[in-house]
Amino acid sequence: MLLSRLQTTPLGIRAWLIVMTSLGVVLPDTGHAMVSVPSISEIEKYLIVGFKDSAHGDAVNLQNGEFGADREVLSTGDHDSPTGASFPNIRSVFDQRWKPDGSEAYLVHPIGGTKIAPDEGIDWSGNIALTDGNGELSVSDTDIFADLGNYDPALAEIGIVTASANPVQSISNADYFKQGDGPSSSTGLLPSVGIQTSVDLAPLTDQINDWKIWLDDAGHGGELGQNQLTQDIENQNYKEGGSDPFVIELLSLGGTARTGTDLSFVDVNGDGFVFIDVSRPGDDWKINNTDLFIDGPSDLTAIFVLGEDTKNMDMSNSSIQIGEGGIADDGFGAIFYKGALGQSGDGDAMFAGSNVVLNGIALWELNEGTNGAGKNEIDIQNGQGCAQFIGSTVLHTSNSRFNKCTYAGSPPTGISEPGTLSLFLGALLALGWRQRRQRRRAD
Repeated sequence: MLLSRLQTTPLGIRAWLIVMTSLGVVLPDTGHAMVSVPSISEIEKYLIVGFKDSAHGDAVNLQNGEFGADREVLSTGDHDSPTGASFPNIRSVFDQRWKPDGSEAYLVHPIGGTKIAPDEGIDWSGNIALTDGNGELSVSDTDIFADLGNYDPALAEIGIVTASANPVQSISNADYFKQGDGPSSSTGLLPSVGIQTSVDLAPLTDQINDWKIWLDDAGHGGELGQNQLTQDIENQNYKEGGSDPFVIELLSLGGTARTGTDLSFVDVNGDGFVFIDVSRPGDDWKINNTDLFIDGPSDLTAIFVLGEDTKNMDMSNSSIQIGEGGIADDGFGAIFYKGALGQSGDGDAMFAGSNVVLNGIALWELNEGTNGAGKNEIDIQNGQGCAQFIGSTVLHTSNSRFNKCTYAGSPPTGISEPGTLSLFLGALLALGWRQRRQRRRAD
């Protein structure tokens, strides 16, 4: 699982390596270099992060939807809202593609037969960050279920944090629900509740920029050269001409794809991340009228890299879900990443979705890092599921319902996982033992 791997590899094991090396211990050769993966401790708190400054537009714009809640899967637009928010009608789009017919509550995996769908309900995970000192947001007819007090008690009953002192471009008819609030009993209306301004978000932006540096590292042990995805994926579903959903499988080195898999990609360097080069020279990468599964074991995560030769990622009438094999149990299994403008244009929607279901998916647009002058967008219309959205501008301007996927095994801030803590304490004890022995010898 992603967070467990991130915490133990870069933090606990790195500390263990440092201390053990200071002891003069010769460590075994693992066959490949230790990958210095950045921390995710700040990034994991948020469903939405927007970087843009007000001179270039809104950093976040939310119209008609619910965030930190996904109360009907698949959505018909039902459920009352105190704000009168409207919700997406997704069910009609996937009619006769998902099961059972008439309710479309889940999608059956074409290989293992597992019933897969986003979780249904309220989890108060809709936390939002605006990172620029002049960043602004617009919100209307929207319900936000969020509470950063789950990570930091000082931010209890706060769901939106901004570096700006005056972040409101326009807010109307928007209800805030703190942890524990039911759908008909909000804490109050934004912006009078739920927002904390002038927050130091440098730890978050530093972490995002560290990730950009790591993700942009050329080649990643040769994986981008070997793992290439060069095709659009269209009309792959149970309804269209007898075809099945499209299956991508992640493999450890030496692994074999299951019969029925459409594409497979390998973790060539054994670091737990499968980097996939999405190459559509001079064109958008299209996922249209398709149900897509990403399969793999629990210790692998997919990174789909939209390179400089690929403009944008366009999704329409499609679902992208984490599938079978144990991949990202209760967490993210795939990050779709755009880190270079290349042939894309200023103002383009790097990730655009219309009538989409995302489940276990993160969309990260980091063309210009966390620069407030960034001009590109993530634009989702009529969507729902479990995801994360990080970019210059994040737009959900027509009917969305999204929870944030939680990273499995994620502890509250300031609490180490047992594996990490044990490694670190063990190393410190060993260091103390050596220092005492050296003092005795000196005496």
